[in-house]
Amino acid sequence: MQLLQGLSHPNLVSYRHVWLEDVKLGQFSPSVPCAFILQQYCNSGDLLHYIIGPTPAVQSTKEQLKAQLRRRSRGGGETDRPDVRAPQRKLAFEDIYSFFKDITSGLAHLHANNFIHRDLKPSNCLLHKDGNEFRCLISDFGEVQPENVVRKSTGSTGTISYCAPEVLKQDEFGRYGNFTTKSDIFSLGMILYFMCFGRLPYKSADSFQEEGEDMDMLRAEISSWSGFHDERRERPELPTQLYNFLKRLLAIDPNDRPSANEILEGIRTEKGLQMPPRSRTGSTGLAIGRIQSVDSPVPPGTPVNEREREPIRVRSSAYLEDGPPSDSSSPFPSPNITTPLLMAPPTTPLGSFQNRIALYQHYLISWVRLNQQSLTLLTKLVIFFLKIFSITKPCLPAAARQAIWYPLMLLSALELGIGTKIRWRITAFLLFVHVGVLWMVEWLGIGLCGRELDLRWRF
Repeated sequence: MQLLQGLSHPNLVSYRHVWLEDVKLGQFSPSVPCAFILQQYCNSGDLLHYIIGPTPAVQSTKEQLKAQLRRRSRGGGETDRPDVRAPQRKLAFEDIYSFFKDITSGLAHLHANNFIHRDLKPSNCLLHKDGNEFRCLISDFGEVQPENVVRKSTGSTGTISYCAPEVLKQDEFGRYGNFTTKSDIFSLGMILYFMCFGRLPYKSADSFQEEGEDMDMLRAEISSWSGFHDERRERPELPTQLYNFLKRLLAIDPNDRPSANEILEGIRTEKGLQMPPRSRTGSTGLAIGRIQSVDSPVPPGTPVNEREREPIRVRSSAYLEDGPPSDSSSPFPSPNITTPLLMAPPTTPLGSFQNRIALYQHYLISWVRLNQQSLTLLTKLVIFFLKIFSITKPCLPAAARQAIWYPLMLLSALELGIGTKIRWRITAFLLFVHVGVLWMVEWLGIGLCGRELDLRWRF
């Protein structure tokens, strides 16, 4: 949630709010705090089921035995059963191009903020339809990590069907390879492969039931994969540049893979991926506006300023977070505003007041934590000057006794010099010692002050 607060892009699913509530998960269970996450709504499912259709219902063991007995009674074999899978969608090049462009745009924004997704796959690419426009948004940031972080896991992270080979291989010490932006690019290439052919190049991969895959066999097959070969015979209608692009994305050597920005540049300049041809009506068989600007998609029918024909971001009710307002009078908030994300949305005037108080408290605590070191040094400097004042003020115009002045000031200067390395408990103890010494001197009648200061100039 903290990561996504600072990320806003039309091709990244945004998280709007999160709050805690006490919930009874069962009739006899105690109330436990549960986190409720309000996420951007995508109304058209995910890319996986858009391609392969709905997932077939999984029969229980009892139902499978009954079906087996029925097949035997009819004289059928053990495996004689109809294919329950829905007919698979064969994506046109225009759809492949548009979805791939959307996913790459969101991934480039994630990489530009020095984050790695680590779990890119079609089921994590959600679709939203707004009028005649389809948009693909990257979701599920549970595996996201900062860039250049050494991997500490055991290698069993999420789905491996779309993982790059280098993250599944072990070195001589048994350590797995680190995730990088180039491993995300390989996953992006596998998504493009899946959109082209409706399958993965591995025999052990199962697009329908990922949990039914033999992980050891699949891991070994991915690790020993020899790379993408020209499979144009399956889809001869796809352009040659698309296959050349697939070879670059699915290169075994990570250094041979392009970056997300290079992919976008290849799309914009039409060097890496051919633009779909348009007819006279400005359509490729889909509705006008289906293929749009990479970073700023515009819904059909959106009015455009004639003085500057630059694309604008969608501001429908589903995409309020897509970008900052173009002018100060816009009612849409900036995505850089940080909120505490620990309260349910207020519904009453009292709730709104409590929400406002909690917001100010959150901002204050956040500011204190952000400036904790500076505030600590400032507080200790104030304590240091108070100690000096407590010794010098009572004796003016005389001076404090040297036997009292020097030890106390040396101890205070040492405390100030060490700074934030001293805990507040020790600071409180030293302040107690300082006050105790001054009180003891007065109580014993020794006197804090010595001889009177001679402030005259001597020549």
